[in-house]
Amino acid sequence: MSKHHLQSESMNALEQSLNDHMEICRLQRKAKRLKAENARLKAEVESLKEAWVDKKMQEDRDYLLQQVERLRKAGDAMERSLSFAYPDSPKIKDWNAAKEGKGQP
Repeated sequence: MSKHHLQSESMNALEQSLNDHMEICRLQRKAKRLKAENARLKAEVESLKEAWVDKKMQEDRDYLLQQVERLRKAGDAMERSLSFAYPDSPKIKDWNAAKEGKGQP
């Protein structure tokens, strides 16, 4: 092999090494950006999950409050109906005490 041919092969190898190094650096920068994006997305998912849980809990709370109110009204209507027939019934007194948080019907 000639000296010129050896120099040309060395230059080609050096150029390939430089290209490989540049590609590695490019991929490392891309990996760093993707890791940052992944961390940002994970934080956003956590935030959205918390907001969803809060919203769902509020919806459940509202529904349960509506059910309690519906049942209270039904109990009051029953108490009014029974109070005519059984005005001295202890169950009527128990119901009114329970509504005030002083006992259970």
